Amino acid sequence: MAAAAAPATHPYLEEISRLFYNYRLAQFNRRYYTVLLERARTRNLWTQVSIGVFTVTAAALFSLTPSFPSLSTRLAQAAAVLSAFAFVATVVAPVFGWNQTIDELTTRVHAWHYAERQLESALRFLHHSAQSKRDAELQVQFADEAFRTADGIPDTSKQNMKLTRRIREEVEKAIPPDYVWTAL
Repeated sequence: MAAAAAPATHPYLEEISRLFYNYRLAQFNRRYYTVLLERARTRNLWTQVSIGVFTVTAAALFSLTPSFPSLSTRLAQAAAVLSAFAFVATVVAPVFGWNQTIDELTTRVHAWHYAERQLESALRFLHHSAQSKRDAELQVQFADEAFRTADGIPDTSKQNMKLTRRIREEVEKAIPPDYVWTAL
C-alpha cells in the first residue's frame, strides 16, 4: 500500500506541517521523560524496600537474641549493623533528591502529554474540519500555547544520548512523515 503524500493544495498545509513537527517533538519528550520517571521511581522503590528489609531483619534479630543465649552477641551485632544500614539509608536517601526528581519528571510528562493531545487535536481539526482561517488560527494558537508551556519547563538533568536515540527511533516508527495524511 502506497503512503499518502501531503496534498499540495491543502489550505492549511503550512500550519499542519509546523504542528506536526511539534507533535513529533511532544511525542518524543513525553516518551523520554516517561522512561526517566520510571527509572527514578524504580530507584526510589528499591531504596525504600532495602530500608524496610534492613529494619525488619534487625528487629527480628533483636527479638531472637533472648531465645538463643549462645548466639546473643552475634545476633545483637548483626542487628546493630542492619539497624545502622537502615538508619544511614534513611538519612542518605533524601540527599539524592529522588522524590523531587520524581515530582519534576511527573510534571514534565503531564505537560508534554497535554501538549501532545492539543497538537493532535489541532492537526485533526485543521486536516478535516477547519471552516475558516480564524478557526485554524485559534486551534494553532491553543496547540502552540500548550507546546510552549511544556517546552518552557527547565530541564535540569543531563541528557541521556543512548536513550534519546532509542526514543527518536521509536517515534519515527510510530509516527512516520505521512502520519497526518494517513492516520489522522
